[in-house]
Amino acid sequence: MLLPLLSHSDRAAVVAFRDDEALRVGTFLDEVAALAARLPARAHVVNLCVDRYRFVVGFAAALVRRQVNLLPPGTASELLRGLARDYPDLYAITDSAVPDCPLDTIDIEAGDGTPVGAAMPAFAPEQLAAIAFTSGSTGQPAPHPKRWGALVRGAQAEAGAMELGDTPAATVIGTVPAQHMYGLESTVMLA
Repeated sequence: MLLPLLSHSDRAAVVAFRDDEALRVGTFLDEVAALAARLPARAHVVNLCVDRYRFVVGFAAALVRRQVNLLPPGTASELLRGLARDYPDLYAITDSAVPDCPLDTIDIEAGDGTPVGAAMPAFAPEQLAAIAFTSGSTGQPAPHPKRWGALVRGAQAEAGAMELGDTPAATVIGTVPAQHMYGLESTVMLA
């Protein structure tokens, strides 16, 4: 059984807001498909996007390509070099300059914005979606693999705990970066 990227398939539904602009499901799916087509054929990506919407587009595009999103505790060049040693095919998706980034980078905004009418992607529950890393405050950051099905179930449980099941529309606001596990669970997966 495949689990869809979004629980809402209405292409006209609002998925996010940026600068007072409503971003629709159709636009999101088109941007995911366009970025996925531009990503290199590699197994691992580190998503360094600061803008949360762009982070989600990059995260989803990597899933479409069956690439694993690495979620490090920071963007320091030494940390990224260490990840590149452990994951030799690693590259980065960015939406802004990352000082001294030692990785090949793909600028998320380099696409042409042409609508493609992309279909809703779906993924196997066992697909490895991300590897979240601890902060490393007590040593080296430790990796924690996250499968797509577990991320979806976690978001469903969080939505249930907040009684969002019958809510036609809700807004999620977060200050924790999307690369942080709590940020990923609460401001990416829940949304």
